[in-house]
Amino acid sequence: MRQRADARAPATGDLVGPFDVRGGVIRTPAAVAHLLEVGAAGYELLSPAEREAVDAALLGLVGALRFPVRWLVQAVPLDLAAERTHLEQAAAAWPGPLGEYAAALARRLGAWEASPVWVRRRALLVWVDRRELSSEDARLQELGRRVELVAERLGRVGRGVGAEVLGTEGVLLWLYRTWYKDRPLSTGPAMAQAAAGALELVVGVQP
Repeated sequence: MRQRADARAPATGDLVGPFDVRGGVIRTPAAVAHLLEVGAAGYELLSPAEREAVDAALLGLVGALRFPVRWLVQAVPLDLAAERTHLEQAAAAWPGPLGEYAAALARRLGAWEASPVWVRRRALLVWVDRRELSSEDARLQELGRRVELVAERLGRVGRGVGAEVLGTEGVLLWLYRTWYKDRPLSTGPAMAQAAAGALELVVGVQP
């Protein structure tokens, strides 16, 4: 994919603050950007050939765009401690087969934690360089247009592929996982609170 030399993607160094996150829009000195988390339903259950087809379709989508985007990929350990504890408590409280099932599932989650289970997440960084347009309103309008186009083309891929435009909390969680790669990705609400550790580098945070 070719791109103009002045249309540089906001790099990780640009996000080592301070910067703004307002309404899910990342504002750096160089650009305004949105982060779209991309997933495919049941991707891990697909055959190798089916995965290759999905990957090829995604790469083809990016190559066909008339503006640059950047793929971001994370692999983080999954934290199942809260779910395992809940199941262990349920197993103790529920007599009979239901309690036995909860206990078995809790043991299964414990085995996954010991593995550990790594979760891969993908996102597309879509941005508008500040030098492309002089007006902030024009930049945001163009950013919205690009995001809509990417989402629409992702929908054409099929196979359960879709994208979620991350809001402010989602952006902060993604950045938190980028800065602290060795920390587990919790499935509970405590993860959102943990993202506060990243707020020292962020100014002007708004939902």
